[in-house]
Amino acid sequence: MPSIFEHLMNLPLFKGVSLDRLTEIVGEIKFEFLKFEKGTQIVAAGEPCTHIVFVLSGKTRSSYHGGETRLTLEQRCTPPTVVAPEYLFGRYTDYPCSVVALEEVSVLRISKHDYIKILGRDEVFMFNYLNLLSLNTQKANMGLMSGSTGGIDRIIMILSMLTRPGSSEICLKTPATTLIEVFGSEAVEQMRRIGSAIVEVLPSELHVYDREKLLRLYY
Repeated sequence: MPSIFEHLMNLPLFKGVSLDRLTEIVGEIKFEFLKFEKGTQIVAAGEPCTHIVFVLSGKTRSSYHGGETRLTLEQRCTPPTVVAPEYLFGRYTDYPCSVVALEEVSVLRISKHDYIKILGRDEVFMFNYLNLLSLNTQKANMGLMSGSTGGIDRIIMILSMLTRPGSSEICLKTPATTLIEVFGSEAVEQMRRIGSAIVEVLPSELHVYDREKLLRLYY
């Protein structure tokens, strides 16, 4: 069974950190290890993002709820993953999504204050975090420059920005209306032509079965 340090070294923001350096940091910084039972909420949308949260083991489901169109995006996430790290700093520092345990889940939490200490002590952590922020910014720019800000471009941008590599059971819902009313008939028809092995289009739901293949069609 992998040690706790092996779990940590597989986390996106811990990549490239040596075992010796990681052991040293764990001895200096407060790492809070928590267990969540099946059905327990790990974070709630709208609550302050005061910690960076890493899911070490166990599957979770995250849900994003949109504005006027009441769009909802759900996905099943497999560890290791980190919950909305780009919301730890900046103008908006509330969690954009809710995360619920689908089975027993192990989580590592580090306070913002302590994470700032880590970023300042080791440039590998800093580069990992900056690369993550840059990647998300570049995705947004590519989406905006690929065409109009509506239609299929908007669908792809939502899926690219809000879903994680390796996630499954991705579902974009419009409970108050239909996909055609939100995105337009041409965009919905384009999604249908992609093929049911990759994406399935229902009147008010879009199910993604192969995230990576879908995004490769557009990026």
